[in-house]
Amino acid sequence: MQEILDRDTHLIGQLGAGLTLRTPARLLETHRGRLSSLSLGVLIDGGYTFAKAATLAAELEGGSSDIERTSFDLGSLRRSGGYLRTMAVMRF
Repeated sequence: MQEILDRDTHLIGQLGAGLTLRTPARLLETHRGRLSSLSLGVLIDGGYTFAKAATLAAELEGGSSDIERTSFDLGSLRRSGGYLRTMAVMRF
């Protein structure tokens, strides 16, 4: 059985900013006054994540086999980079 491993501990930091756009207060209010506090919107959040690259390796675990198997290095995975998130917002 193969297993891909990264058993190191890493510190991760983020810098980001966000903005929420929503409907004005009482826009969705009914003639009876219901839904007066309901507003809908979108949240946009962007920034940059700082993280050390992960080094990955495939290591084989026990078991007998007629085929020779060896563990091998899969390289590294870069985890720093920019991000952009969007979310739907409902406030009541």
